[in-house]
Amino acid sequence: MGQSLSARITARIDLIARWLKKGVPPDLVKIPSTLNGWREFHNPDLGILRIGSKAGFTTTDPDLGSHVLRLQGLIAALNDRMGVEAKKKEADQKKRRTYRPEATRRRLAESERDAALRDVRTVTGHWHAARHDLELKTKKEKELKAIVLDLHATVKDRDDRIQFLLGRLRGAGLREV
Repeated sequence: MGQSLSARITARIDLIARWLKKGVPPDLVKIPSTLNGWREFHNPDLGILRIGSKAGFTTTDPDLGSHVLRLQGLIAALNDRMGVEAKKKEADQKKRRTYRPEATRRRLAESERDAALRDVRTVTGHWHAARHDLELKTKKEKELKAIVLDLHATVKDRDDRIQFLLGRLRGAGLREV
């Protein structure tokens, strides 16, 4: 034998009102803290049967909305008395997206693009400067290598000339000191 939706909502209202007056029985382990939790709550011993469909169990329903609103108020009072905070849906806990008009989104995208272009120009400028410095240093290195090779050749020529002159002095009968 089934109860109507109106009878199930009324049973919940009566039960919570009684608990607010006389207190919640200590043997109850889990008591719902949200409107949806009370919709799904099923305890035949207390005269509460589960409400399966959410369709008529809304605060905006033309026939039962006022009863659901009263139930919601009683649930809030019961939660306050028991020191329980109602659990929020996961969607409510997540940061909700805010609406931004098309013009605002476009301006934001354009400013991000402009910032990215400035970064590219900056990095490109740094790259060109580093490449230029590298080219200058490479050129300087080649010049210095050429100078070193030239100096080595000059030293070798001088050493050869010294040896030649020493040989002539020995041939002339002079001794080295």
